[in-house]
Amino acid sequence: MQIIGLLKRCNRRGWIVLLALLVLGPRGTLAQRLPLKTYTTADGLWNSAVSYIMRDSHGFLWFCTRDGLSRFDGYRFVNYKVPAAADPNVIYMLETRRGVYWIVTNSGGLYRYDPRSKVSTVSSRPGDAARRDGRTLLNAELVAERSFRFLYEDSSGNLWAAADGMVRIEENGQSVRFRPIDLNLPPNLQSDFVVTGIREGRDGSLWLSTNHGLLRRAQDGRVVHYSFLSNDGSQDMTWFLVDKDGRIWVGHRSGFVIFQPGPFPALSPLFISRVVQVRAPSLKQDAMPIPAREGEAVDASQLIPNTQSQRANMARAESGDIWAIYQQSSGRIWTSINGRVHFLSEGHFWADRDLPLTTGVFPFTEDLDGDLWMSGVNGPVRVSLRGFKTYGKESESKPQNNIPAISEDGRGVLHMVGLGTDLPGRLYVSQLIGNKFHGV
Repeated sequence: MQIIGLLKRCNRRGWIVLLALLVLGPRGTLAQRLPLKTYTTADGLWNSAVSYIMRDSHGFLWFCTRDGLSRFDGYRFVNYKVPAAADPNVIYMLETRRGVYWIVTNSGGLYRYDPRSKVSTVSSRPGDAARRDGRTLLNAELVAERSFRFLYEDSSGNLWAAADGMVRIEENGQSVRFRPIDLNLPPNLQSDFVVTGIREGRDGSLWLSTNHGLLRRAQDGRVVHYSFLSNDGSQDMTWFLVDKDGRIWVGHRSGFVIFQPGPFPALSPLFISRVVQVRAPSLKQDAMPIPAREGEAVDASQLIPNTQSQRANMARAESGDIWAIYQQSSGRIWTSINGRVHFLSEGHFWADRDLPLTTGVFPFTEDLDGDLWMSGVNGPVRVSLRGFKTYGKESESKPQNNIPAISEDGRGVLHMVGLGTDLPGRLYVSQLIGNKFHGV
């Protein structure tokens, strides 16, 4: 009866659209699919195998590829190669506040490039004149042949590197010095110790993801080591994020946890260890599963829908290796799990089947327009998120999974038809009031 009543209230155009969408209902609504654009060599990109995308202070996007660098200004690509590089595979890039670019190659080369210096289209290597390909040669200087996994500049302008330990990179004119940092590790953590990432917390302390748990280093050199008691007991941290509210999202080999840190312990020794109990999250619909208290951690690996159904064009998040965690300027959290892209919505992670698999270990960035970029298997992908708004529903409304139809009646009121999850085939009608759909 609800459907018949809605049809009576709809105008002719709305009636036709609603009826057509109901017939096509099982396929889901195409309006939910995100507009995607994949860039390849046909668009001017030099190489489609991209491992990292960086946005610089001018708004340009730099693509680290298996064969040099490509820069995108929103309209066209300019392609570069690194001089005298034994391995042209560029895997990482960072611009500091001074406007200096640091470039890491797969073979372990670290280059420094200052755009204020001159560039050349002629290689300095003998015989390269006969092999010119039209790319611009960066006037980049090889400063080290050492494997760095990650570079990070803190709010004070200090440049840090993640390697087999923590390293501070110090510049003095044209010279560069690499100073190892003593983390005061006990003997049981020193074996095969690897730092995989560095981020700054809201209090100025530095957080380090490692293969032996999470470290927090105060400005005076004191260190707190956190290990998490989860179901699998994994302490091999693959990736982590410090979000806008100071929470720590830590990815490991079979999922990730969300940790709410407290103040740095006062008057603590040079090194202390703390064990964090990880609890299961609240799986209530629309509930953001964040830790409620300082020192608490939530197992975010369980953030899957609390029904066995699926949304239109969506799949449930599955546990696995966390390749990356990223937060947009809007606050939305994205993650790559075994290369599959997921986003947090209504308290759960969802994977849009239209989004490609990601490559590389740093697959996300955001441009000045708020569009999300990711390194896809066939080339970098731009996901246009402008103009989209997510609408929730009142908690007392009936559970709905697929949205086969949306229509406007003669009064200009939007109505939504949803497939219920309580009984197979049952339809529910809601109307948009304010920013939410209410059941009718």
